[in-house]
Amino acid sequence: MMEIRIVDLLLTIFNFFILMGLLYLVLYRPVLNLLSAREAKIKRENEELARLRKEAEELKSHWEAKNQELACERRRILEEARQQGLKEKEELIRQAREDALQIIARARLEVQRERNRLWEELWEEIVGIIITIATKVVGEEFNEEKQREKVRAFIKNLDAKAIGELTNEAH
Repeated sequence: MMEIRIVDLLLTIFNFFILMGLLYLVLYRPVLNLLSAREAKIKRENEELARLRKEAEELKSHWEAKNQELACERRRILEEARQQGLKEKEELIRQAREDALQIIARARLEVQRERNRLWEELWEEIVGIIITIATKVVGEEFNEEKQREKVRAFIKNLDAKAIGELTNEAH
């Protein structure tokens, strides 16, 4: 059987502690330092990520506010453009009405001028006919120009009411 000796046992225990000390110094400490460094690096990266996440949130908030501001600005510009369009439309309508009224006034004036011209031509014809008839009735030659002047003077002495009555009866 095997006998266990105390000296061997003590040497084995002593060797075991020396081995443990060496392992602690050679392996355990570097592994702990490595793990510690890795933990510090992860902690720094997490802090950096948190900072970046916070900056991203701030940027997102900033851009959302900017986007809302731009949307409000866009609505304001569209409303101004719509209002300007309405003003221009109203101005065009007003100008068109003014132009139409001016055209109507000119047309009425032109109609009145043309009517007056036609009446003058008609009166000249009537004067000619009257002189021709008078020449045939009286049987003597009239001085046509002198007679025309007399008839014209007569017509000019007629008042507007009498002329209107004469012209209305003719219609």
